[in-house]
This record gives sequence, C-alpha cells and structure tokens, in this order.
Amino acid sequence: MRDASVSRDAALDADVVDEDSSVGCGPDEHECNGVCREDGENDPATGCRLGCGAPCPGGTDAICEPDGTCGLTACTPMTCEEQDAICGLVDDGCGRRRSCGTCDATQGERCVSGMCVCEGDSNEPNDSPSAAPALGAVDDSDDPPAMTIEGTIHTASDEDWYRVDVVDGGFDGNPIIVAEIVSAPAGPNYEIAAYYVCNAGGDTSRCTAGGSDNMLGRGCTSAGVASDRVALDTECNTTTDSGALYVRVRAAGWAGVCGGYSANIQVR
Repeated sequence: MRDASVSRDAALDADVVDEDSSVGCGPDEHECNGVCREDGENDPATGCRLGCGAPCPGGTDAICEPDGTCGLTACTPMTCEEQDAICGLVDDGCGRRRSCGTCDATQGERCVSGMCVCEGDSNEPNDSPSAAPALGAVDDSDDPPAMTIEGTIHTASDEDWYRVDVVDGGFDGNPIIVAEIVSAPAGPNYEIAAYYVCNAGGDTSRCTAGGSDNMLGRGCTSAGVASDRVALDTECNTTTDSGALYVRVRAAGWAGVCGGYSANIQVR
C-alpha cells in the first residue's frame, strides 16, 4: 500500500521545483520585463548583450561595457583655443556648449562663428565711387565750413567712399580741396585720398599735398607719405571748374581693429 505521507511530500517537492524553474533564466538568458530572453550581441543599437532591444542612450557616444550593459565613450571636451574661438557659445564636441568670451560692442564688434568681427557703419555699402553716398553740394565762393565724415573700416578689403558736388562760384579762383584724417584707431595705418572729376572735362588739377594718384580724374593720396592730409588745386580748363569730389578712406595693414575714424573735407 502506498504511503500517503510520502506522496504528499513528493507533490510538495515537485511544486517547489516547478515554481523555481518558472522565474529563473538560463545561463545564456536574461530577464526583460518579466520574461526570459536570450542574451544578444554586444551592439549598442540593440541595448548590448543584456539589453531588451532598445538602443543604448547616448547616440554615437554609446558603447557596450564588458559586463554587457550600456555605457558612454570617454569624451574630452575641446577648449576654445582648440577651436580657434574667442567669443560666443561653441560646441565642445561632447554634446555641451562652452562660453569662449564676449566681443567689445562699444568698439563695434560682434561675434560670428566664434570670432569677433567689426560692424560696418551706416554708410555701407560704399566700397566704390559709384556707391559713394552724396554729402551734398558745396559752393567754394561761400567759404563753407569743413565737412566731417565718420565711419569704420570693418574688413581688410573695406574702403569708404564719399562724394561732394563742388560748385565753382566764380570768385577767388578755382576750388581748392583739402581732406584730412583727424582721428583713427591705434594700430593700423589709415589712408585718405581725394579725386576730382571736372563736369565739363579738360581736367588738369594738380596735387599740392600728398602723392599724385589719378585712378579717378585727378587726385592725391596720403599712402606712402608721413601726413594723413591731402590737398588738390582744381583746374578744368573750361569756363567753369565745377566738378565731383570723391574722397576715399581705407586702412593699410588692417589688423582687425574696429574703432571708428573721423575725417574733414574742406572746399575753399
């Protein structure tokens, strides 16, 4: 006759074995949301060996650790100097941004792509005679006061041109032009030039201060001379010596200095 106590003990033992096996995962398995799953490849795209199918967080910086879990690559942030940045917020290469400083707005600077650049003045674009803003008409017989122009040279290739219509009033001889830089930023060498174009042609104007430069009509430039002042005696060999005066300001050996300049134009 079968021993009932033995049968009951055996049944209890079987229940214990069945319960343990239902929650345990095999040696090549791991638990995912309460379900045993086979270990995967060590691929960050699927969560590594012990992942559950979702990619590891961290994007391209994600890696699989030796224990089969997700990790991140060791990332050394780049410095501002390594990125040639002197201003603004720049990406440090590790998913963060670092501040590389500010520009001097009082000197007309602004930050562009990590570099301080100069703002153009309100007359821009005036990089050629055809783009020169008209400053008005001046009659030499009225003994007019000097005209003051102010601007900035904001790139190495920037030139500032201005135009004045000169009227020969018929008294006290032909118009005499004087143009002079009265203030400029320290560092770069600023140059001023004046050019005269007679309305009726026949231009034989001559330079009396500065070096002769006839790229436009007849003119004078301060390039290569000690003074930032030029003077021009106009002569058109016609019944009138009226004409157009063009003044150009530029910097030779510009060094990124954004400060403004001031110049005077005198017609007498």
